[in-house]
Amino acid sequence: MDKPQTSPARSLIFKDRLRLFLLVAYVLLGVIYSFATPMLEKNDEESHAWFVHHLVMGGGLPIQVPGTPDSPIQREGSQPPLYYAAAALVMRAFDTSDFDTQLQPNAAPTFNPYSPGNKNLLIITPEKRAFNYRNTTLAVFVLRLLGILPGCLTVWFTYAVAYAVVPDRRVALLAMALTAFNPMFITVTTALGNDGLVIALSTVAIYLLLVLALEGITVRRLVITGIVLALASLSKVSGTLLLPISALAIIGRELLAPPDGNRPWARRAGTIMWQGGVLLVLWLAIAGWWYARNLYLYNDLTGTSVMAQMMTPRNISIAEALAEFNGFKMSYIAMFGQFAVPADDIVYIGFDAIVVASGLGMIFGAIRSTAAARRRREPAPNMEHLRWLAGGMLVLHIVLLLASILRWTLMTPASHGRLLFPAIAGISTLMALGLLQLAGLLARRPRAVAAAGAAIALVVTLPLGVVAAVAPFRYIIPAYTPPLLAAMPAGVTPVAQRFRSLAEIVAYQMTPQEVRPGDRVRVTAILRALGATPDNYLLVVKLY
Repeated sequence: MDKPQTSPARSLIFKDRLRLFLLVAYVLLGVIYSFATPMLEKNDEESHAWFVHHLVMGGGLPIQVPGTPDSPIQREGSQPPLYYAAAALVMRAFDTSDFDTQLQPNAAPTFNPYSPGNKNLLIITPEKRAFNYRNTTLAVFVLRLLGILPGCLTVWFTYAVAYAVVPDRRVALLAMALTAFNPMFITVTTALGNDGLVIALSTVAIYLLLVLALEGITVRRLVITGIVLALASLSKVSGTLLLPISALAIIGRELLAPPDGNRPWARRAGTIMWQGGVLLVLWLAIAGWWYARNLYLYNDLTGTSVMAQMMTPRNISIAEALAEFNGFKMSYIAMFGQFAVPADDIVYIGFDAIVVASGLGMIFGAIRSTAAARRRREPAPNMEHLRWLAGGMLVLHIVLLLASILRWTLMTPASHGRLLFPAIAGISTLMALGLLQLAGLLARRPRAVAAAGAAIALVVTLPLGVVAAVAPFRYIIPAYTPPLLAAMPAGVTPVAQRFRSLAEIVAYQMTPQEVRPGDRVRVTAILRALGATPDNYLLVVKLY
């Protein structure tokens, strides 16, 4: 058994002003993002709300039945229950008698990010807009704000993860900034849904596993890590992907830094078995019942096969799934609403440049490290090997998530980059390390390395922070703002088409005026309400 050591990352807690600044900045952005999107309009938010409300109304854990009429509760009904049970305790404190009213569907939503039209999946009632919340929408807003708390855990522990792998404050701060200023990450963590919780628990679990691998394994550390692993698995199925990482941490620690190098392999294997056994027993005791239930109900440990049938089932090839990579990449950084509100192209181009630069830095840094190892006459210390093990743990987590997302994409449309966020701490760490490695390569003199690193961190962090701060006002809020007119615009054709006593069309505009078969036509119709309508109406435009 290893003796516990003090983590260098923990020694910096609350002593680093920049770290605290990034955390506070994330919290402020989280509050803004909570207001920006109308309630229940973030990705899959209405389906997650159905699950929570189902528990509030005493419905118990739902059972998905393929072939039944489509409903939001059926689409998320086989999700692990931890988030929904906790959220139900909060929603129970509010009057949700208007729940069905707030979930009235929009008859013609637009899911193409670059097509004009309604971006809202549901009808946006006045209670869904900022500062008008009440009853159900107030409960949703409170749950959005509470989602900032696990988001804070993710941002804070991203620094800890990075510092554990690479004990360099610059790398840790840049990794933390890449997480805190990711607009999509802020959006996801301030949505009603289980993503924010599994992201936070996965990040904390990865840090705890790194501590096991780098600092040594104790019973106390094993117990805490086992509990967090189980809670992550009870938050979302992607939390189970941490189990192979835990096996790598235990085996790697024993092989690379054994307490006694002369111990026989049988004793080492025994140590690995009992340490892994502690984690497995804790996982089975806390989370195992849920996966056993899935096996009993659906003949599927995870329940994902039934969930895919309840959504939009499909059977495509790997090549077809990979063809959706561009949307996947875009939705890692900024694709708001129901995958329908994009950012400007320059945002995606800029992020692509950051990814490419960090990748080049990682490659060149690995080549330089390998060359230095070959020149070294004495064997590398165990700690260097353990650092490589820690980096391998981050890479394995990312690879496992990518593989699981690819499998899910083959079953149902799911090319969403946000599904990678349980590994966002590892991704941000590797990106930060690559960028600073590139800065070191570009610096011609050793004295210029620090300045180059600071410059590249500023070049990356500042624009990303600006995009994160501007996105709600430039992209999100305008997408859901009704196009109200104070005066008639120039160039429109006046008409008088009345719809009983409800509304009338007062003008229209069509461009271009002359078209041929296959041409695209943009039609603008200006309507005026004559009174409150007792029902919801859909305007249909036909061109002759």
